Amino acid sequence: MKGLTPADANRYFREVSLRLDDWGRVQPTREVPSGSAPSIHAPRSTREAVHFARHIAAWVTPGLWKILQFDNSNNFDAAESVTAARLLTGTLNLEAVRVHRTWLFEFGPDSAANAKLELLLTELIEFVLRCEGHGYVVSSDGHGAYLALQDGFVYFHGPEASQESANALIRHVQTEPSRSPASFALLADALDRSDHR
Repeated sequence: MKGLTPADANRYFREVSLRLDDWGRVQPTREVPSGSAPSIHAPRSTREAVHFARHIAAWVTPGLWKILQFDNSNNFDAAESVTAARLLTGTLNLEAVRVHRTWLFEFGPDSAANAKLELLLTELIEFVLRCEGHGYVVSSDGHGAYLALQDGFVYFHGPEASQESANALIRHVQTEPSRSPASFALLADALDRSDHR
């Protein structure tokens, strides 16, 4: 994982018909039909919030890369900044968190390394929701679909098919808020297998 400049981020975003605006928000590069994106508020229960973040992360299509983008609305306090630095850099490099608003996750042939990145991204999604921050998650294979995390809400943007899957996910987490998605068990299995090599 590495931080990107806005210019570098836009090179990735253009691949999926998205761009950064002046405030650091992810936007489509072309006009899209108006309408409301499916949305849901993160649960307040800590246990349900963990499962919720796992479902939200699983909605983002796997790809060669994923990007977590923070817009300029975020104003993390000192403790939140330390948590963000620990998650994003593995250290307490607060300067890197102040400088970079865009974080690139690159995936390859190593299933255990990929699982670790997916789990880290899930933890970051949970962090943004818990802090009621503003962030976006984009995948190289998402065909223009992306998550917007804002003030504790998740908005599912993208083509009609991705919005239909978002509506199904919303119904699922509302009926079974304390259950993680099956894909999360697969990530855990990949890590378990790597520990036994």
